[in-house]
Amino acid sequence: MSNALENIHPDLRALAVPISELSEDPENANAHSERGREALVAAFTEFGQRKPIVVRREGMIVEAGNGTLAALRSAGWTHLACVVCDDDEQKARAFAIADNQTARLSAWDFDQLRASTAALLDGAFNMGALGFDEADLASIAAGADALTSTPTVSPTPSPPLSPDAPTSDVEQLGGEQCSKPPLRRGELRAVRRAR
Repeated sequence: MSNALENIHPDLRALAVPISELSEDPENANAHSERGREALVAAFTEFGQRKPIVVRREGMIVEAGNGTLAALRSAGWTHLACVVCDDDEQKARAFAIADNQTARLSAWDFDQLRASTAALLDGAFNMGALGFDEADLASIAAGADALTSTPTVSPTPSPPLSPDAPTSDVEQLGGEQCSKPPLRRGELRAVRRAR
């Protein structure tokens, strides 16, 4: 690579840190498959780095972006743009979980996804950079409302098994279900004691 920063967006280059100074979080709860790492490399090769990863200053341990670090380290990148935070261990762990979980709470609008991928196909865009495999792209084009090889998340909670079944984190309100608000510090301990 002629310029170690050439794949990082110019507005992020001031945040560049040598990859050799960064450590993956050994307690990262989000597993990354080989397919996921390959998809990251393909996307970063096509688009470059357009958003920073998040790193805890103490130990330069990645809070958000462990998959990106692993994938791009294996691809030979030497630098990544990083937001370096002064989080303590508890806040770093909580942010890592929140970053991964909030991403999982989204769901595809398949009609819009179908229209968008069709427009990219018409423009001869490198579809491999999108993270879908050929089977997923074929399913999308054929009108499927689910992907077989890409995990999806239901945008609404599942109903209880029976009207008498405990609803756990789902409440019945006027015949409709809605999720309870997230637990705050101390509430989880109270829930555990009550069980």
